[in-house]
Amino acid sequence: MKVIPAVLGFLALNFLVMTAGCKQSTDSSSPPRDVANATLTAGGIRMMSNVDEWYNYCVHTNDFFTHPDSILCEVRKPDGTPLPSFGLYDDGGSRVLQNPAFASLTSGDASANDRSYSRSINSVLLSGGMQGNYDFHFVFYGGGAEFRMANGNHVTVPVTDRHDCEFTELPQDSVFEECFEPRTLTVRVRPFPGDTIGSVQMFLAYESPIYVYPDTVVLTPIIGDSVWQYAVTPAYFQCVHNLGSADSGRAWGRMIYTAHTRSGGLGTSEVRIASFSNQRPTLTDPVMPDTAFRGASPGDTNRIVVMMNLHDCEYASDPFGSVFQGFPGISSIWHCDTITLDSMLGGWWTVPLFQLKDNGQPPDVVAGDGTFSAWFDLPYSSDPAVSNLLFTFRFQGHDCAHLDYDTLYSVIDSIRVIQPQALRVAQSGIVK
Repeated sequence: MKVIPAVLGFLALNFLVMTAGCKQSTDSSSPPRDVANATLTAGGIRMMSNVDEWYNYCVHTNDFFTHPDSILCEVRKPDGTPLPSFGLYDDGGSRVLQNPAFASLTSGDASANDRSYSRSINSVLLSGGMQGNYDFHFVFYGGGAEFRMANGNHVTVPVTDRHDCEFTELPQDSVFEECFEPRTLTVRVRPFPGDTIGSVQMFLAYESPIYVYPDTVVLTPIIGDSVWQYAVTPAYFQCVHNLGSADSGRAWGRMIYTAHTRSGGLGTSEVRIASFSNQRPTLTDPVMPDTAFRGASPGDTNRIVVMMNLHDCEYASDPFGSVFQGFPGISSIWHCDTITLDSMLGGWWTVPLFQLKDNGQPPDVVAGDGTFSAWFDLPYSSDPAVSNLLFTFRFQGHDCAHLDYDTLYSVIDSIRVIQPQALRVAQSGIVK
């Protein structure tokens, strides 16, 4: 009986150890290493039950120490009926997968072993026509880790039929004369009952002789989601040729409208442009000195700034500060109008690298204000043959639409280039 106190002491010590362990495990300040945290990086969006489309799901695990073979997704239909589970894999899409029928035969995973698990789901095969909220439950079995998804392991996925919308009213404006006044155009769109219009856009398609697509215009809702408007100015047609009917000899164009609903529905309609006239650019107000000196000594230059105004109703400055011609398939076409220079000294010759630009880059001050600028340097020269020369400059404005739309008349100005005073005195032999 004398051993009882020893046994009680041992039990008491064991109890204290267990209690200390419990307190440590409940400390939330340092999460245990047996928790696998993950994030749903793709999927969970509305799916269409009547559109045969595949939707990608991707789960990324955030812990380097956890790398399961797969992540399982258990699915329940809106009435609670369980569907076959499907696995997501981090295999680089290398293996051929089996059931269920609504899941892809390969994972579609972009890169193996990067802790991102992927699989695609077919909405029609998944739903079988049943609409409602589906429960996707992501779990990870094995490895002894608890699997935690950001925002919860259960993801509610709405599955509904897609119903397209329709345009009930389109702008009747189809004639855009040269330098037309800015105008506001209105469209009306009708969604399927129970759905709403999310966005309406317009873009111009014209033949040139290939299809060209300038900027997409995003319309603004005015009355609920049924009436939308946008303002159009000549600048929208910056690089567009003259447009019209086939018998006019002009290229034809269409203003194409698209509307998207919240549920994924789509509506399209178009208006054919009857006429559009692109104005030729005109040049005015050249600023250039009448006389300029060369550099005063070897290695010196004298920088001359040239400025000129260009007026073109369709002109819009290049926001990137460079000349850039768009190609088919690019939604935006930015091509800055330019002014080039020919010089005459015993005959006209072209200076191809000399372009006046309105891009806000020195010496130009403000981009898009219609004032184009450039500079050139007059180097030092001791050759008496270039001590007194008159250069005549011919400036030509270029429209990005086509060579046929360049300035009809050029601007001609001249500058006399002479030697600095000290050099002229030295060359004359006069000693002061």
